[in-house]
Amino acid sequence: MGPEKPSLNLEDIAKFAGVSRSTVSRVINNAPNVSETTRARVLEVIEEHNFTPNVAARSLVTQRSQVLGIYIPHLVDELFADPYFSILIQSITTRANEQDYDVMLWLTGQQSISEHLHRRALDNRLVDGLVLASTSKYDPFPPTLLERGRTFICNGRPFENDQAYNYVDTTNQRGAQQAVEHLARLGRKRIATVTGRMDLTSGYDRLQGYRHGMEQLGLPCDDSLIAESDFTEIGGYMGMRRLLPYKPEAVFVASDLMALGALRAI
Repeated sequence: MGPEKPSLNLEDIAKFAGVSRSTVSRVINNAPNVSETTRARVLEVIEEHNFTPNVAARSLVTQRSQVLGIYIPHLVDELFADPYFSILIQSITTRANEQDYDVMLWLTGQQSISEHLHRRALDNRLVDGLVLASTSKYDPFPPTLLERGRTFICNGRPFENDQAYNYVDTTNQRGAQQAVEHLARLGRKRIATVTGRMDLTSGYDRLQGYRHGMEQLGLPCDDSLIAESDFTEIGGYMGMRRLLPYKPEAVFVASDLMALGALRAI
């Protein structure tokens, strides 16, 4: 194996392309004020010499890291037990890579770890923006980010002040109501539910949709038909076990993973 070739810098690329260093920098950063002919010549030299820009140096100039953070306030064992999070991470990473961004995954769960990650996110510029997944009603991180003016988006509707947040969510309440209406069309009247976590809007909204659906249909909706749970498979199992003595004719389970547990119980 021969000696390692010295890495090229912007001055080298500029010399090979016959342009200034600043022009090479504008091409790398995709600035608009470069002619197509010059841009093509610089890119050709970059490809010919397999040049990779110094990411750290470029971030100092652009004030951007080209990294997105995914913040998931769950322990590692909880995270990988639920396929939802694997699909979410894969989807975010795929789209981020298409836009030439890398992804940093931040998992929490323990209070000390959460506080440490919060400080890191607030006190430096490790990432250009954050995706907050499944943050609870009591998590202080989203309002702190909002107060500091940081760039982030919530995966799930926040409990309060939702007009101030950027978020993506499904129509949880309407979806739950439609599930109840479907079971009623099958002739079921004593329809129970195994809920998700009440400190997450997905769990809260799905319970409200269940209640509204039952009320609209004039069906009994008492506490014995509601088993509060936590979106885990064992939670679905335990919730269904609590419901079985009350002999429900059907059950709306608030997540696929809990439904697997409910089926085991049945």
